Amino acid sequence: MRCGHRLKKGFPSSRRTGGDKLTHSNEWRIQQQKFANEPVEFKQDKRILDFFDDKPIRGIGEVEYFRNRLNLTEETNCTQVLLVVNSLTYYKDFIKMLKDINGYDKSCVSINKFFLWTDHYNPTVDVNYDMALLALVQKCFPNKSIEHFFVKDLGGSHFNFASPTTQFYIT
Repeated sequence: MRCGHRLKKGFPSSRRTGGDKLTHSNEWRIQQQKFANEPVEFKQDKRILDFFDDKPIRGIGEVEYFRNRLNLTEETNCTQVLLVVNSLTYYKDFIKMLKDINGYDKSCVSINKFFLWTDHYNPTVDVNYDMALLALVQKCFPNKSIEHFFVKDLGGSHFNFASPTTQFYIT
């Protein structure tokens, strides 16, 4: 077990654990939950809630929704980490984030794949966003078990900015 995790120099400040302010993604989540006649929990959020145990969890990114639902902390000596990427993110910054959380025993990476961007074309990257992200996560977490969830053939019929639908559960 590795203790004393610290965000590396150059780790994007937008991904540091933030305050309790209501973010754009939480506003969308609240609005979308109002469409149901009864309380609803998005299945991608439920997976995150079910994945973690009661030990402290390092929260990075847009984790506000989970702040009162999980044992999130700003402490750095955790064995679990939740990284939520739901805002415009440069792919090299995303790779830095993945490498920075590599030493945790239990990691969840939840990303809105449509917010990941690059400034150059790489012909070796799979044109399928979900498979390209899986290959990237596998490369950053060699010798780890990875469960990958995504909405196949998105095609506009399933659009949810509130809670990223592409998720990786890494142990």
